[in-house]
Amino acid sequence: MRRRKPLRRPHRLRHQPPSTPAQRMLKRAHRSMELGEHANAAALFEQLARTAHDRNRLRQAPRLYLQAARGYILSRDMNQAETQIWIGLKILAEEKKWGQLHRLGDRVVIELQEWEQPELAEDVKSWLLKTLPEAAAEKIHGKVASHRRQLPLKCPSCGGALIPDEIEWLDANTGECSFCGSAVRGK
Repeated sequence: MRRRKPLRRPHRLRHQPPSTPAQRMLKRAHRSMELGEHANAAALFEQLARTAHDRNRLRQAPRLYLQAARGYILSRDMNQAETQIWIGLKILAEEKKWGQLHRLGDRVVIELQEWEQPELAEDVKSWLLKTLPEAAAEKIHGKVASHRRQLPLKCPSCGGALIPDEIEWLDANTGECSFCGSAVRGK
């Protein structure tokens, strides 16, 4: 009688666990921005921001509100854009996230000037000057330069842009995606 070989399980490829509905929506929002579907992207980012805010995910919510604002600006809906900007910035101030408020606030001012919105840019700038403590602003300037690491350009989980000066660093080589909260290792 012939011996049978033991049954072997087929070789399984390593795969990532299935993404959540929020991660899929976030990928769709980033993809819509890339494709120039700004109004659609803005609505998705706003929905994600509200959900994150409602669930007290205050690390991601401000960034999502600001990304929604960017989408609204690009789709020429300045009323919605302004609302999203203020919600995002005020969450950072309430949470006393001075470093993020300083970096993201400065970026908002620069982008508003580039998008020919000088009045709103000036309003945001003067609000930042009144809101940010002086000591925090001084500490921030020294801290930002030391955290420049080599990261992928986009988050592998959600497709969001990874800007080293604007993310939360978990250690010397690992940053947290501002959009989905995934840990991303640098080189």
